[in-house]
Amino acid sequence: MADVSFPNTIMGSAAVPGAPDSSTLKEAVQASGSVRARLGYAPGAWLFYATGGPAWTYNRSTLASVAAADGETHDLTRLGLAWGAGAELGLSLNWSARLEYLGTGFGSQGVTFSGAAQRVSSDWAVHTARLGFNYRFGRDDRKVLDEGVKPLENDWFNLRAQTTYLQQYAAPFRAPYRGTRAFGK
Repeated sequence: MADVSFPNTIMGSAAVPGAPDSSTLKEAVQASGSVRARLGYAPGAWLFYATGGPAWTYNRSTLASVAAADGETHDLTRLGLAWGAGAELGLSLNWSARLEYLGTGFGSQGVTFSGAAQRVSSDWAVHTARLGFNYRFGRDDRKVLDEGVKPLENDWFNLRAQTTYLQQYAAPFRAPYRGTRAFGK
């Protein structure tokens, strides 16, 4: 099992003692991912499993003083481990639902900010709970490509999904008038 996440909204900040001008370290995840194996027990339509494997994250660290608008920035890649546990329930021949806990730890890593003559180390760990729906392709792969994925429908549950991508664009235009009366001036 592999997963990749980007752009990301996971970030943190902390005051840096001993740094000039009351500096703050901000660190934000730009992208992250893991490659994990699952080992489990499957009674009936259920699968209870443990998961684990290597993980990576690409972070951006910024050291900024309160007096300055922007600070010095460094990008760093962290390597670590992901571990967790979950349960998956088969809903139909191709559909399943899962609930999973995933912890990811990257340990301590440091960055030297030359402008402040400061080396700052930080730990990075992420804990997530995930709810997911899976569709497994099988013998009718060609039929799925021609007709599309059938919605999940039971007497007690219905799942349908749709995605829409809409790009908005306003073409640049040249104003026909120039001078003091242009656009109400």
